[in-house]
Amino acid sequence: MLNLKLYLDNSFIHRLLTVFIGVGILVVAAGVPKVYGLPVYRGEYVVTVRPQSVSDDRIGALASASIENHAAVVQRLQSNTFVVTDELRSLPAQVREVSALESLVDPEDQFCKRLLAQGVVDSCTPNFQLTVSQAGADPLMSSLWGLTDESGVGAVSAWDTTSASSDVVVAIIDTGIDYTHEDLAANIWTNPGEIAGNGVDDDGNGYIDDVRGINFSINAPNIIDPMDDNQHGTHVAGTIGAIPGNGLGVRGVSGGVKLLPIKFMDAGGSGRLSDAIAAIDYMVDLKLHRGINIRVANNSWGGGGYSVALEDAIRRARDAQIAFVVASGNSAADLDLFPSYPASYEVENVVTVAAIDQQQNLASFSNYGAEGVDVAAPGVDIISTLPGQGYGSLSGTSMATPHVVGSLALLFSAEPGLSVGEAIIRLLESGRDLATLVSPDGSLSYVRSRRVVSAARLVANIRAPISNPDESLTPCGYQFQVANLMSEGALDDAADKLNPINQVDEGDFRAITLPFDFPFFRKTTRVLYVSPNGVVYLNPPRSADYQFAKRAPNNSIAAFHADLIPRSAKQGIRAYVGDDRVVIFWHSEAYSLTDRGPISVRLTLYRSGLIRSTVSFESARDPIALSKLVLGDPFGAQPTSALGLIGVSATSLAYSSTMDIAAAQRGLPQFSGGRLDLAVNMVPNCTNPSFGAPPEEELQVARVDSIKLRVANSKKKIGVVLNGVGSGKIPVRASINGRMCEPVAWGSLAQGKGTFNLTLPKTARKVSLHTSEARATVQVKGRESSRRGEKLSAMCAELLRAVH
Repeated sequence: MLNLKLYLDNSFIHRLLTVFIGVGILVVAAGVPKVYGLPVYRGEYVVTVRPQSVSDDRIGALASASIENHAAVVQRLQSNTFVVTDELRSLPAQVREVSALESLVDPEDQFCKRLLAQGVVDSCTPNFQLTVSQAGADPLMSSLWGLTDESGVGAVSAWDTTSASSDVVVAIIDTGIDYTHEDLAANIWTNPGEIAGNGVDDDGNGYIDDVRGINFSINAPNIIDPMDDNQHGTHVAGTIGAIPGNGLGVRGVSGGVKLLPIKFMDAGGSGRLSDAIAAIDYMVDLKLHRGINIRVANNSWGGGGYSVALEDAIRRARDAQIAFVVASGNSAADLDLFPSYPASYEVENVVTVAAIDQQQNLASFSNYGAEGVDVAAPGVDIISTLPGQGYGSLSGTSMATPHVVGSLALLFSAEPGLSVGEAIIRLLESGRDLATLVSPDGSLSYVRSRRVVSAARLVANIRAPISNPDESLTPCGYQFQVANLMSEGALDDAADKLNPINQVDEGDFRAITLPFDFPFFRKTTRVLYVSPNGVVYLNPPRSADYQFAKRAPNNSIAAFHADLIPRSAKQGIRAYVGDDRVVIFWHSEAYSLTDRGPISVRLTLYRSGLIRSTVSFESARDPIALSKLVLGDPFGAQPTSALGLIGVSATSLAYSSTMDIAAAQRGLPQFSGGRLDLAVNMVPNCTNPSFGAPPEEELQVARVDSIKLRVANSKKKIGVVLNGVGSGKIPVRASINGRMCEPVAWGSLAQGKGTFNLTLPKTARKVSLHTSEARATVQVKGRESSRRGEKLSAMCAELLRAVH
């Protein structure tokens, strides 16, 4: 594997307002309150008159009388200082201009301006409300909208009940931290097992003098020193753990935790994949072998493609009970359609974060995904610490991520015994609902939870389970049947001899206009976007899609989603458009199967809505070995190569097609002259009359009319009885505790009957099974509370293991 270059996730820097250097300097930036915004006693003002060369009493009497002619005097403080109310008496015939220095008041407040214009007083200010200089007086606090209850994560209310504990350590895997910054220094972690400057690896972890963390950056002159030479890591650190109440700058969400700098990116904001893995493993080693209480890691970076090695490192962090919070990225892309890493790794400790602005909208740059992104947090115009005793504003999902990390650090401070799984479930279920995180028609979420993180609700354990996607779409989907080309006819070669429409490796999605409305789930389209990699989209994609995803991209049909590469003038993409059907033909080589010869992929879309996908592997060398490579060993459980998927949106489910369906029914693939052919029909079962119906001969599949469920006395099994018509494989869907399982299981029907048993996960209280025509639900009494420590995917796998 190439050693990929990774980049900071604030590659989209929305705005850098200003940098605040030094102590005691008054700065004015967006969101920073001006003098006018200070609290006052309403309707009261303090005025002064110029001293006169007479006695104080005489001055006071003359001044008082003069002022009384124009305003009501409440109190005389000194001979020339008075408290008056905003009751103007009379106006002189002539008034003078008032200079800006004479009136430090809100321009909308006319009282002082008019009183000064009368020439009676020399200064006038509101009667300001003053407070003691108590802890919490961080000068830029009122500019930190991301911490507020109204538009942020509610940290202010959380602090009423919880304070961050210095026993909790937060790892910041980034560009390092300016550990000398006066608003961070006291919270920087120091290694208790290391003696600074003695040139010895005192704690035996393989690194000498890693007192304040470590530096894996390849461009660093000193491999140990994690000093930030970029600014990104220091900004992230301030949002998480800037010191509260020290009279300086800002305050972090969890201002008492210890911050562990782990630097792997250089001054330019980039680093190697290998260094990212080393950074994670350094953190895990500290947790498991050095006794450092690391509970959560901030990862505001991304780049490169899928990496097994990096995913394994994240799993090691999971096993060490470390939450791995990740920025979703700043490409305004749907991660369900275009995965990004590490944001898209499906590991239980990963929390992927989108960004919102102060107006509570998804940030214009933020990636999103109804399944691929978990939660949102403030990420626009976020003021935090910068190197060199500075403060400044940055925007990006990088800035949203530390708000989530800080909230989790507060939770682990309050309840140190929580597991990572319990904490993440609570994080999502305690979020604040936000209508702008759902599409206008309510059909699509921009983040899985549809929520913004709420630290206040999190620490108070105020929760509402995440609602399911609308299950009304589920019955409207597709049934799959393996097509037998020997009995159903030859491959549809209508496009085979046409001129190529595209011969590129990546990108350049070609649009094809159809002469008919093609029905797809509950939608219709007349335009298809053809990818070089075996996929057709109903919406134009935004980036290359060579990386196969575990879920179906939204609004897509993947005949054989793989990295297809045309290597000769005869290879490429061809398309036939007829009155009754369109045929897309990919003739290329697969990157992972380059020694197996060309692959031919055909996708036929009928006017009726029927879809047929065929894949032909053309190696004549060893068809048996090729069969094992493509389909998996007959004694194995899974095929070993890419799959095909179909999906309309995150409110419906991902449906498996060509490869895994054919693999599930071994013996049906056809060999002809060394060529291996696989074919699958996808039969729509939507009943919308505007779609029309596929021809009757295309709908000859088995169906289930009723489902019966019975719980065993042990409450460990459910007996399932299917009653229907015909014989064959039937797609079966399941939900556990009201949450839909993602994979499709395939039950068998023989002459209208099918029976099997299901294994109940220990926290499953409510289980539903359904096919396109039938549904049944069973309640299991006496079960413990659902979703405590169990990930839905694991529960679904256990439940459906017996369904073949």
